Amino acid sequence: MNQKIAEKIRKLFALSEGTTFPEEAYSAMQRAQELMAEYGISQADVDATESAQEARETGTDGVNVGGRNERWLWALAHAVASNFRCFAYRFRDRDEDGKLTHTFTFFGYGDYAAIAAETFHFAWMSARSCFREYRKSVARPGFDGRKLRGSYFVGFVDGLREAFAENVTEKALVVVADAVVKQEFAEHSKALGLRSGKPITLTIRSDDAYSTGHRDGRSLKRDAYIAS
Repeated sequence: MNQKIAEKIRKLFALSEGTTFPEEAYSAMQRAQELMAEYGISQADVDATESAQEARETGTDGVNVGGRNERWLWALAHAVASNFRCFAYRFRDRDEDGKLTHTFTFFGYGDYAAIAAETFHFAWMSARSCFREYRKSVARPGFDGRKLRGSYFVGFVDGLREAFAENVTEKALVVVADAVVKQEFAEHSKALGLRSGKPITLTIRSDDAYSTGHRDGRSLKRDAYIAS
């Protein structure tokens, strides 16, 4: 094993977990995964480079989306979680004013859970911003943008999912949650009383809105998360 490369990978993981900038975090995580694939270095090899020799621990990180409980957010959370070897679930609570809030939580190794939450938040905000621009571009007298909203966001998530999959295929990255994460998530779910939800059904009512969202979703990762 190349110790210098393994140490570089460990530092990239640390950077991805510590930075507050999603673009930098994603770039660091992606570069680490590429080096692991290129040099045949396992996660166990990376862990062995740490001075304290401490095993990585699973944990959670979440994003509060307020009172929004839109189905496309579920799809977005699962797309992001799958790409970072995590599991996603929604937690409902009430704020100080008694209003219902929703938090999408990611469970996985600490660095993966953190970057998944950062990516979800960035994608969520970007999708909303892009949709507002699209809605302005097609607005007409008597126009009801709500009819395009669902189709646009379905396309956005599908586009982002395809971009993730394309990157995995090209770089031969490992994005499957390992046995430890699966087992600990099962225990975590049982402790919290989490229940499996119904399959997510998303309807496309506008081909133009869907195709525009799909394009924006695919370009999000390429333009906003430039690998170093």
